[in-house]
Amino acid sequence: MVVLRSRKVTTPPTTTSKRSRTRRASPHGKSKTAVAVRSTRSKTPSPRTRKATSPPRARVTRSRAEAISHAKGADWVYTPQEVNDASITYANALNAAPLTPVVKAILDQAPKSSGGKFVAAPYIFIDRDFIHYEDKSKRYTMYPMVYPIKPPSGKKYSLEADEDNMKVLLEVVALSVHSILYNAGMGHRHKRFAGMLGIQIGVSVGQHYIAYIYDNGKFSFFDSGDPKQCDKQQETNNTYIILMEALRLTVPSTTTITPICNTGVFETAAGVSEDVFNYIGQNIFCHSWSLWFLYQSLVLGKTMSQIDEMAGTGIHADRDNLWLIKRFVYTTIIPLARQTSLYRKETFKPFTFYIDDPDYRSGKFVSVKSRATKNRIVLPIPELPVHTA
Repeated sequence: MVVLRSRKVTTPPTTTSKRSRTRRASPHGKSKTAVAVRSTRSKTPSPRTRKATSPPRARVTRSRAEAISHAKGADWVYTPQEVNDASITYANALNAAPLTPVVKAILDQAPKSSGGKFVAAPYIFIDRDFIHYEDKSKRYTMYPMVYPIKPPSGKKYSLEADEDNMKVLLEVVALSVHSILYNAGMGHRHKRFAGMLGIQIGVSVGQHYIAYIYDNGKFSFFDSGDPKQCDKQQETNNTYIILMEALRLTVPSTTTITPICNTGVFETAAGVSEDVFNYIGQNIFCHSWSLWFLYQSLVLGKTMSQIDEMAGTGIHADRDNLWLIKRFVYTTIIPLARQTSLYRKETFKPFTFYIDDPDYRSGKFVSVKSRATKNRIVLPIPELPVHTA
């Protein structure tokens, strides 16, 4: 989970999206095609015109950094709030630019195979009143799309995966996701594609992101904060329910979809915690975990089982997961996303630190009100460069 600034959109006259005459009939009866609406978000320069650079090299060893953190009577180089704010600085930078090109940059690094290249599917964000997607033909401008069936007057759709709301997820939201994927050529022109899907959590909690890979009938689903076997995902995970139904509508009717889902926990409680300074509260990188999964699977060629084995285990699981994703963000995502200007920002320098909590034990819930937090200290993440205040 991550709380981010939304990209501003407006609603000009609507245009009807086209669908192929060879499309099979929807199992829900007459298909209702969603309507696209143009955004006024300012255009960003073409990614090809910006040169990615490597992250700065580490200049201070961890032992030296710990000595610095205690120098002159100070408890740490940076405050816990500055460490968390650095993560927000990164998250806002990533969210302010299109995400589909970042997925494409990862896919471009994948080794060549006999099955052909993977194509980046449009990034889609599901909200309670609109569904948004990035349009490649408009330099990945984010568009809001009106749902084919409007929610009740004065209300917005619930996105909860419960029995009463299943019809909305399958016949309204999934149909809109299908329309976006199909119009982008996924499933019929492109038989190998990968992408990200975001969804609004509740009214004000924030957003959550998942990643997926479709490869000629094989469907890999990754949720860093809600891992479980696919049969359980079909019952309780709204993003899985929506995406699985959208794929069924999008790919040829003769295709059998075989799903596989991660079971390793990389982001406990999707980063939602009553304590923003513990390891769970610091791990607000579900969008980055999604990119991490695509990189591990398609660039490094790891299986889902191998990826599950990389999840933190034991009493330090949440801390180790935090280290893992921050290292990946700093060394891999930032250059691929062409966000290397972050390395020069003062507000981003605390990113290579974390709030160490020696009394915290993963898997054991203790209310922040009843647990001593005086032993917390800001320390550098091993193997990352240290920038002192």
